[in-house]
Amino acid sequence: MDAEENLNRRWAYLKKYGDNSLGFHTLQNGLQYFDDPCGYIAYKDFWPFRFALCDPVCDATDIAIMAQRFDNEHGNITFFHITAKMAEALDRLGYYVNESGEEMVIDLATYGFSGRRKEDIRNLHNRARCAGVSVREIYGNMQAYEEARKITGQWLQNKITTNELWFITRQPVYNDFFSVRKFYGYLDDKMVAYVYFDPVWDGNEISGYCPSILRCLPDAPKGALPWIIHEAMEKFKAEKIGKLFLGLMPLYNIEDDTHNIYHYSPETMRLMRWIYASRFSNWFYGFKNLAFHKLRYRAERRKIYMATRSRFPVCQLSFSAFMVGFFGGRFFFGPNR
Repeated sequence: MDAEENLNRRWAYLKKYGDNSLGFHTLQNGLQYFDDPCGYIAYKDFWPFRFALCDPVCDATDIAIMAQRFDNEHGNITFFHITAKMAEALDRLGYYVNESGEEMVIDLATYGFSGRRKEDIRNLHNRARCAGVSVREIYGNMQAYEEARKITGQWLQNKITTNELWFITRQPVYNDFFSVRKFYGYLDDKMVAYVYFDPVWDGNEISGYCPSILRCLPDAPKGALPWIIHEAMEKFKAEKIGKLFLGLMPLYNIEDDTHNIYHYSPETMRLMRWIYASRFSNWFYGFKNLAFHKLRYRAERRKIYMATRSRFPVCQLSFSAFMVGFFGGRFFFGPNR
């Protein structure tokens, strides 16, 4: 089977079974694939380690057999951003399964911004609206794409690295890109922020979106990005789209020792808690700040897991941080919002 046939086959599986919020990321450039009659698994080898991205893209009833077949091929695998259904399968295979954070999911049909608990996010909306930020959904406009590219360049200047993250995150594609929805924030006629929403499929229908790429100018009005998300949510709701996945809060609320659902590594749990609390790691990535902004939405929270055969996978985590940083990003533990 040639490369084009493989790609078309993966697209078919993704549209039918890609209900993981990172499913769309499995088709980004630079990944490798374990192809199976049941579906596929996206991964990347950084010798001597293999890192798998999210759940297998397959029918839920085939997840366990795909996990077994993939494990048989390569024993030194670290799985990132897996949901409970994959965590259960790997637990039965003898993996250490640890919580790696929580993901927020909004049910668009029932969600609203009223109430005291959502006052903070409403204030951000009001500030952007009062500043005059208007939101436009634009396609086929090269000027808009170039403006977005320039915003990314200025946004990266305020980061520790000038490289884009990839793997669990993906790099922006400015031209029209499959079913990605693109919303831009303008102040008068100047673009000041933008948000790209990746599709989430279920049964060959788009069931939700995930804000994957969020960028703004340093001097953009406060609340510009939340206001763009608000306006996109209104449009998705009118289109009867079911969910908005706000993405992972890496290392947030790790409770392995209290929930104890799976066979987990206490050492990994303690390491992750230490990273989340560390001033240095928060300067490097901003785990707490990311969680703070997403928690404002007061949405449903779901546990996300990682799995490895190592009880203390410090080598895998350190090696992945170095290699991903070397090849084009920093540590690929979560989205850089």
